[in-house]
Amino acid sequence: MRGEIVFGRLDPAAVRIDERELRARLGEDAKSQALSSAVESETLGIISAAVPAYAARRVPLQFLGGGKMLVDSNLVESVGLERCLCGSEEAIILAVTLGAAVDRYIAKRRVLSESVGFVADAVGSALAEAVCDSAEREICRELSITKRFSPGYSDLSLSSQGWILDALSASRLLGIALTDSTLMVPVKSITAIIGVKNG
Repeated sequence: MRGEIVFGRLDPAAVRIDERELRARLGEDAKSQALSSAVESETLGIISAAVPAYAARRVPLQFLGGGKMLVDSNLVESVGLERCLCGSEEAIILAVTLGAAVDRYIAKRRVLSESVGFVADAVGSALAEAVCDSAEREICRELSITKRFSPGYSDLSLSSQGWILDALSASRLLGIALTDSTLMVPVKSITAIIGVKNG
């Protein structure tokens, strides 16, 4: 896997959404009967629209000190990421997406009802995280790794998404584009950096 892009697709019906992740996104009313019914319905809709795919590469990692690192020759500044990757010799850069059809599905549900759109969006986000978990397990089996760390989290700038997507040929392989404000389209996409620990 070193240096080469690994590409894969996942069966959305086989991906298990973390209930805690979903409840956190839905808020206080997550356990209400009406919301539970909406969640069940929107989960079926999101899964039917999703075409989950991922791309990843194992890349060199060099610590420069003071929260600065070279990740695949890209200068990255983040104390949080430096702490997360501590003890790693290499990194894995990862991008996943549910595909553009999920964005279109959520947009249609928002037109139908703001509350239904909210549930669909929450389910989509939770499924994207679950897909990221599944891709990570496939890619990193038999490796000792750190937790994944995504641009926009802590002090890691969203601008890091640009070089990660470029390094993974994500536009061609996954259909992910970056807006001028460094947000990804399709929206239900995730980029991340994972440390590969020594030994």
